Amino acid sequence: MVEFPGGLWEEMSDQQALHFLLVFLDKRPDDDHLCRAALTIGEPLIDWHWETIGEEFIRLAIERPDVRKLVSCCDFDESVPEAFRERLYKLVRPEEDIGHQPQA
Repeated sequence: MVEFPGGLWEEMSDQQALHFLLVFLDKRPDDDHLCRAALTIGEPLIDWHWETIGEEFIRLAIERPDVRKLVSCCDFDESVPEAFRERLYKLVRPEEDIGHQPQA
């Protein structure tokens, strides 16, 4: 069972934060845990570090369904340019949009 992710700290470097995400994803979290991680990992990762790791994150989202599912649950800060947020959201396929599916 995957525990609720502790989340990122502002003191983490961009690479430490990205590594934290990958370690979490390697635990193969279910959809519920991916949505929870959107708040504690996905949003802070992009809100704080989009300028330095944004393109790397987009490459991960292109390659990994779990990253796209996580993105579907994220509500990124307005400090992240709208064009960048839209690039991420457009990668999410309908069947991966767990952030907008009604809860059972």
